Amino acid sequence: MHDIEGDAHLQRLKVNVPFNVECRMATVYYVLAGILLYVAADWLLRRIEARAGRILEYRTLLFFGLLASMALISFALIRMLLER
Repeated sequence: MHDIEGDAHLQRLKVNVPFNVECRMATVYYVLAGILLYVAADWLLRRIEARAGRILEYRTLLFFGLLASMALISFALIRMLLER
């Protein structure tokens, strides 16, 4: 059985945050883009290292630079497409 005071307490805890379908889809788009960008940055880094014939000394920094630059561009594009 439900306690009336407990139900009132639960009602006070609820927060009304608008989270509509568009917001959910935007989240899905950003997550999918992030996953794809991670794989693309890894692939690109491996191609760069294969071309150089060695594992680069600062590969983590290069990976971060590749991922960050691709993320900034693609997230801006996603934001522009979602604002239409």
